[in-house]
Amino acid sequence: MLVTHSAPDVSTSNDPSPPDANGVPSELATTKFCKLSLFTWTSVEKDGRTDVTPQCPQHPSSKTRFAPFAGGILVSCAAGDHPVMLWQQPQFNAELEQARPKLGLNP
Repeated sequence: MLVTHSAPDVSTSNDPSPPDANGVPSELATTKFCKLSLFTWTSVEKDGRTDVTPQCPQHPSSKTRFAPFAGGILVSCAAGDHPVMLWQQPQFNAELEQARPKLGLNP
């Protein structure tokens, strides 16, 4: 019997950060992407801080927002102002913990 495993898709890109309130561009930000079973997760490094968040499939460059909803976590897209997915808390936490090391973050 032959068993194959496909590795998650992990890629990086360098994009300029949006300008600050005075219109001055901030430093170059490195963005990493990791495709897991539920969603593609994004890691953005900016100003010495790293955030990990699920990505909206319709608006990949948009930020996502989180809110408790129906005993789970509702992830919505800031750009399209639409829901991305409703996760149960354990499901969200499990996928987040998988994404962190794949994107180079400590669990």
